[in-house]
Amino acid sequence: MKIIFRTFFPILLTGSIAFAVLLGLSLLIGWLITLILPFSLFEGTVLALLGIAIILFVGIFIINQGPFLPGENSEPFEFEDEEEYQTIPRKRFAKTDAAYTWEKHYQHGMANTIYEEFQDEPEALTGISAEQQQEIAVRLAEFGVAIVKTKSAKATRLSVSKVTLKKHMARMRQQPYADDILDTAVPGINAYIDSAYNDLVGSIEMRDWNEPAQT
Repeated sequence: MKIIFRTFFPILLTGSIAFAVLLGLSLLIGWLITLILPFSLFEGTVLALLGIAIILFVGIFIINQGPFLPGENSEPFEFEDEEEYQTIPRKRFAKTDAAYTWEKHYQHGMANTIYEEFQDEPEALTGISAEQQQEIAVRLAEFGVAIVKTKSAKATRLSVSKVTLKKHMARMRQQPYADDILDTAVPGINAYIDSAYNDLVGSIEMRDWNEPAQT
């Protein structure tokens, strides 16, 4: 008996509360109807109750049969394939595992992030072949990592600005790239810095740039 009571009591309680709310809402709407139309409170309440029932029925029907949920004959939803980017291979930075230092590792990751930005914004590199874009990405990554190496581990941000990048290239007697290229590359540089922030701070503290990367 206790098991039956425990099973059906929550159902009865929920049903009673729902009925009371529905009845109360119907009475309220029925009262409002009597203010507008020549109906008694009972007639207005019945009319409101019927209206609510119809709305609930139509709503449930639409949810079950409409486009919001797949029906029996609907086709399964297919996600669009994520855009695939071309990447710069690891061997471009080091031929062996021993030569693949932390500095090379950061340059590799940053170069690929820059190259992704180039592929997203092809109009910024009109007339420049994919091979040349990769070389530009590699060179900019080398400059980007070199700038990060000069920062303090206590710095709250390691981001690189276009102005800083241009100044560093000038110090290295490297002709700065066009603004369109730099404007496209700098977000990629900083996106990689954000993603590898903890590792970069660790390398700044440990000065392990020339040690083989443990990845």
